[in-house]
Amino acid sequence: MSHRGTLYSEETTEDEDGENLYLLQNLMSLLKKAKQRRKARQPSDDYVETDEGSEDYRERFEREQQYIHDEQKHIQKVHKELCDINQKLQEEHKRLKEWEYKLMKRDSLLKRKEKELSNCADSMKTALQNELKEQGSRLGEESDERLKELSNENKKIRNTMKILTKSNENVRKRAEEGELKIQKYEEKTQNLQNRISNLQRKVEILQDQNKKQTSQTKYSSNNSDRKISIPSKEETTPVFYEVFGSTLQWISEKYLTTNIVNLIKHKPQSEHDPSVEVTNEKFLKVLVLLPRILPQIGQLQTDVQLGYLQFIYWSILHAGLSQSSQKYCHSATYRRIGEELYQPSLAQKDKETSPSFYRNKNVHVRLLSKLILLYTITQADVLSQVFQTLNQDLRLENGKDFFMKYKGTFVIFPLFKLTNKVNLMNSLDILMILSTDSPYLQPFLENLSTMEWVHSILTIMRSSMGDENMLEKLSLLLQRLSRIRSNKSIFEALQMKNAMSEIARTTNPTNDFLQLNLRSILFNLDSMKVAY
Repeated sequence: MSHRGTLYSEETTEDEDGENLYLLQNLMSLLKKAKQRRKARQPSDDYVETDEGSEDYRERFEREQQYIHDEQKHIQKVHKELCDINQKLQEEHKRLKEWEYKLMKRDSLLKRKEKELSNCADSMKTALQNELKEQGSRLGEESDERLKELSNENKKIRNTMKILTKSNENVRKRAEEGELKIQKYEEKTQNLQNRISNLQRKVEILQDQNKKQTSQTKYSSNNSDRKISIPSKEETTPVFYEVFGSTLQWISEKYLTTNIVNLIKHKPQSEHDPSVEVTNEKFLKVLVLLPRILPQIGQLQTDVQLGYLQFIYWSILHAGLSQSSQKYCHSATYRRIGEELYQPSLAQKDKETSPSFYRNKNVHVRLLSKLILLYTITQADVLSQVFQTLNQDLRLENGKDFFMKYKGTFVIFPLFKLTNKVNLMNSLDILMILSTDSPYLQPFLENLSTMEWVHSILTIMRSSMGDENMLEKLSLLLQRLSRIRSNKSIFEALQMKNAMSEIARTTNPTNDFLQLNLRSILFNLDSMKVAY
């Protein structure tokens, strides 16, 4: 920059000097011309004034004198102008000298500053390069350490995966072997059942023959012989229980299930059906007799057991849904039924062929027994065990199928209350298992799509604002229910949108899962309005 300023100052001084020289040359040419004119107008030496008194001569002389005077004035004027120009040139030269000195001084200052800046930039560049090198080396070391840790973790995971795959293969082999054994045992049991049925038929035929023989010799034989010919009670008991169980199963399928479906849908009974109270009275009279029969039922086949269990379950559920007052009068009967299903009597324990209904190997019998236990037993420890085992059974597809077939949500609902926190959490765990994606999700949500269920869920959410785990589970249930457009009237009646907005405002905003469920519920409610 200083070099460019110096060049500019030199160019300006050269231009001004050129102009001044041009003016001087013009002035010199003018002076030369004036001298030449003056010299031309002077009289020659050989000129002799012949007529000094003549007027022409005087006038010419005066004109020449006047001209000379004018020329002198003009020359003086030009000389003065030249002096002024010379003075200005000297002043300009002095000013240019001062300016050149300042420029040189500024140029030296700029060079010094430029040198300082270059030194500073070099030092900063070296410092930055050193710092970047240190950071790079540090990051490289950290990345190497992290890579080593990840590689070690990866090796551990691979080893664990290998171990798991080996154990999985072993478990699979054991499961296959177990399935083969189960198939063999099932075939054996089927053969044994067929043999037993054949033997029972033979026994019946022999009993008929004995009856005919005893009828022929009735009057000829004495009382002791008649007692011996009559078949014993133990021989007739299995056949009686099978016939009685088939009758109860037929009654359950023919009347109880139809009445329960009508009660669920709030449909009135038809003209030919008896009233609900009469139906409950008749069925409960039969239930009173069953606690004494259940110990012998455990020794029979699974189909016979299911007939009794279905009658017990549908009768209890019918009384509960109809809100009958008679169920409180038979609470002792309910308790005895539950005790027999959970823990067999001492007389039954002594027999090897009498497994507990609650611990039966058949999933159908086991799950139906647990549903009856949830409705009849009030002991906290027993209910906890029933919930735990029911949780395991519902993880099976056929377990979910049986649960939906027997409308298990109506058994869970009385336990889904704030009065007992343990039963509430266990019931909520059951609902969470059923709310997972499966072929039974839609019928499960339809069973929950009632005013009572939705109101209970909302009430528990409002009362459990401090328990984020429970709020997450309940919000997931409501999010599933909000997808069903037929629930629009229920959600509007309960003012669900305002309630969800309030819960979203007061709960922890960092809980992403809960906030996502609440926003999804609000979105589904808005989409319901748009759809309708």
